[in-house]
Amino acid sequence: MLGLSLATVAIMTRHLGTEGYGYYRTIIAVMTLSMIIADAGLGSIFVREFSSRADDQGRLLSSAVALRIALAFPILLIGAAVCDTILDREASTLILLLAVIGYLSYSIHTLLFTVFQQRLRQRGAIVAEILGGTLLLATVVLLTFMAADFIWFVVALGASYVVTLAMTILSLKELIRFEWQVNGHEM
Repeated sequence: MLGLSLATVAIMTRHLGTEGYGYYRTIIAVMTLSMIIADAGLGSIFVREFSSRADDQGRLLSSAVALRIALAFPILLIGAAVCDTILDREASTLILLLAVIGYLSYSIHTLLFTVFQQRLRQRGAIVAEILGGTLLLATVVLLTFMAADFIWFVVALGASYVVTLAMTILSLKELIRFEWQVNGHEM
């Protein structure tokens, strides 16, 4: 995974240059800070409750994901608005909304990773992260050949997070039976 990250950053910095990579890292920093604020301790509470209540883990998982979405989505939107103000460019708003979806996906993935850790079976989550990292590297290479602007690299990162979450959910189905629910209603 470290090798994928190193290759991705090396290609991006070379292609984007100081200014473009600076904008890219600014967006990533603001969105990451937003994700950390949005956590609001939910990750720690979920770990404690999930580990102590083996009989109710499926319901706890679906409730925690619903709560994560409810907390993170508005805060990530605020982060995207801050980034949009910093960029002050046309057409960046829609692209930053795609970044919100990506960061929301990664936020959910980090919550779900707890299940793999608790079961001491992390292979599924690690494979998901490697697949997401590989997709990001491939997309960065493609964007470099297309001479893309830095904002598209933000979209690529978000897309890799969505793929990581999708693969995590698929792997999670092997470990725990759960239904997506909000207030006891199946989704």
